[in-house]
Amino acid sequence: MTALGPVKRLSSLVTQSDKRMNTLIRQSPLRNNWKVTPGLYAVGNPNDRSDVFVTGNYKTSVDFLRGSVPENSWIIVLDTHGINVWCAAGKGTFGTQEVVRLIEKCSLKELVSHRRIILPQLGAPGVSAFEVKQKTGFTVVYGPVRAEDISTFVTAGYKASKDMRQVSFELGERMILTPLEFIQSLKFTALAVVLFMCFAIAGKYDFTDTSWISQLLVWGVSISFFGSVLFPAALPALRGNWFTVRAIPISAVWAVGTFAWVTQSGSSYFEAAGMCLIGAALIEYYALNFTGATPITSYTETTNETLKVLPILIGIAVVGGLVYGLAMLQVGI
Repeated sequence: MTALGPVKRLSSLVTQSDKRMNTLIRQSPLRNNWKVTPGLYAVGNPNDRSDVFVTGNYKTSVDFLRGSVPENSWIIVLDTHGINVWCAAGKGTFGTQEVVRLIEKCSLKELVSHRRIILPQLGAPGVSAFEVKQKTGFTVVYGPVRAEDISTFVTAGYKASKDMRQVSFELGERMILTPLEFIQSLKFTALAVVLFMCFAIAGKYDFTDTSWISQLLVWGVSISFFGSVLFPAALPALRGNWFTVRAIPISAVWAVGTFAWVTQSGSSYFEAAGMCLIGAALIEYYALNFTGATPITSYTETTNETLKVLPILIGIAVVGGLVYGLAMLQVGI
């Protein structure tokens, strides 16, 4: 209970069950539904001198924060539509307007005697600290990149060390993202597999031999694996300003291996070429898509690459589909 009435409480204890569920949710296409109701929350028994931390309403973000803040703290949860802070800042939902709205809605001026709110550093691209100060009187302080450093940050007088400001992207951090990337990529790969199956059904295959179905399935899974798992794993060793350029060695190795495998199984060079063209285009597309999951690209860079490269990839995929289709139908090949 506060002077403004009852406030919902959050436990500072993040259980193993919470952690397991957060891990599973990160891999789910429905993760945006894993959210907390926006508003003001209390951790422990905060008073008018307690710090105010701000986050988005993606539940995993809230769990990380509530398990890391000092014992008695306020937490303001913005409505980011179930999107994490970093992505929401880029999309505009973790933004100046929403911060101002929640400060006013929670009557924060009457709740705390200080005029300071602590925002996650990765939310900075979406928030104008000057505008928040101008409209609400509250000074925005940007906390560390990692929630686990918050207590040290507060103890040090709200000062972050150089390490606290740096975003790491080691192998383990990259691979956390790959299960979801792999699952999402399968949707596009499945369309290519179905297309090729239709050509095969209409073409020359003897249906007493169904080995071609297994061949197409292995072909499809290998595309998703190379583009959404192997590429992120090998990212630091790959060179190029664009992700599609970095992915060329990955797609080239896949294409050479696939061409040899398919032709040795009895398929024609044209069938193999069609499979390699559309597969390489998909691998490059999955690599391009991974730009949204890394701290080493910007929105402008990603947009520029996408606008220039995507039409080329679509063209390569279309040519690959036509070559394979004509080979299956034995039209002019």
